[in-house]
Amino acid sequence: MWTTPLPPSFLLGAELVLNIGLVAVGIGMVLGVGAGAFSLQLPGEVGGFVLSLVLSVTAIFSLGLCVAAVAGTAQAANYIGAGLFYPLAFFSGLYFPISQLGSSLVNQISEALPSGAAFDALHASLLGHFPSAEALGALAGYSVVFMAAALHWFRWDVE
Repeated sequence: MWTTPLPPSFLLGAELVLNIGLVAVGIGMVLGVGAGAFSLQLPGEVGGFVLSLVLSVTAIFSLGLCVAAVAGTAQAANYIGAGLFYPLAFFSGLYFPISQLGSSLVNQISEALPSGAAFDALHASLLGHFPSAEALGALAGYSVVFMAAALHWFRWDVE
């Protein structure tokens, strides 16, 4: 049974645009309140920050669409998502700065993952530098690969 006659790419694209908009509003609020109430320094490279943010959200959310496409139930999606989140967070430096871990292997893994590329791109733009082509290219590549996989695995039939 189909729920709508729209092609899957329309639905997944709409989900992606909606979530990019939600993230933009949330980041705008955090930056606005932070700058007004706490003298937060705004990103030094605004264009690079916006590009990095859009590509980061696209890559990570597309990975989430892949999880949703392959998981049979919401509970399975939660387990798969958690299984992906914790290693991605660790290798992006969320728990410990990557530089403090001291391993070149950890650095290489971090640079190869979407969360590491997102950190590199966003961090550079916050410091006033345009993000590296490697980080932006990795995020764009992950976005394309994950979205193509999500479209491939997506199914309309409801069981």
